Amino acid sequence: MKRFFTLSFLFLSYALFGQNLIPDGSAEGVAECPSSLGNVDVYNSSWQSFRGSPDYWHSCSTNEGLGWDNSLGFQEPRTGDGYLGLVTFSRNLNNAREYLGVELEEPLQNGQTYYLSFHVSRGHQFNAYNLASNNIGTLLMTENFLNAEELGPTPGFVNFNEMELVVDTVNWVNFSYQFIADSAYQYLAFGNFFDDAFTDTLRIGGETDGNVTSYYYFDDFCLTQSPNGCDFLNTSEIRFEPDLKVWPNPCRDYVMLESSSPIQSYSVYSAQGKRLLGENVSANQTARVKVDLNPGMYIMAIQTKKGITKKRFVVSN
Repeated sequence: MKRFFTLSFLFLSYALFGQNLIPDGSAEGVAECPSSLGNVDVYNSSWQSFRGSPDYWHSCSTNEGLGWDNSLGFQEPRTGDGYLGLVTFSRNLNNAREYLGVELEEPLQNGQTYYLSFHVSRGHQFNAYNLASNNIGTLLMTENFLNAEELGPTPGFVNFNEMELVVDTVNWVNFSYQFIADSAYQYLAFGNFFDDAFTDTLRIGGETDGNVTSYYYFDDFCLTQSPNGCDFLNTSEIRFEPDLKVWPNPCRDYVMLESSSPIQSYSVYSAQGKRLLGENVSANQTARVKVDLNPGMYIMAIQTKKGITKKRFVVSN
């Protein structure tokens, strides 16, 4: 009896040590398939709006523009079938921000070491949602003091944030942090928590006027005591090919292909699936592809000995 109790206790300790304290970390908890922008509280069972109207994108939606090929860009989930999104900056609205929020499974323990990670990818529309921004970050709170309806000043402080501009519209960019909890934090919020004056932006493509906004997708959130993080592959297939690159992205006249496996051929397709160009190559690990295409988003299908990998890229003006 004593041996059974000891083993059970050790198993419980290990489970808690590796537990993801963020409920629905991969945004799969569909309460209702999305039928409009915003209303993340309605469509997802765990995630909430802590400011503005963050969005829930899921393949179950039957409404055009609310799935992966959506009204603010195109992105496949990093894992599973859903992901989240929000506005981090707008040149037309002062301090326009949206914050995603979640209540943790249990409060953090003061003095305990934790590991936080999440993934972002930039949304892109040629003439509107075409800004990259920095200051994407995480705010830890013991109580949710943010106002979902507030359009005024931002908090002006954050626990973790990125000073670099996030420009990638194809891959999921990982943010990872290690910290020691100094309070019993119960809530996490994600977004840009600084004013416009302290936020850097970069316009990528599009006209010089109009409603210019910075928008980002979020997926695979993890907060745990384990340095190994969370294994999202337990429930879904990861959609990432680490040994094949398409750059620069966005591009203008050409893109470079780099692969750890020799490249055999490539094809370029429109967002609607029409093949536009392509050719066989001489089994090199790099290739330079001329892209005499109109500004917009395209899909590159690259054949190697490992199979066909698809990468999205943007042609800017």
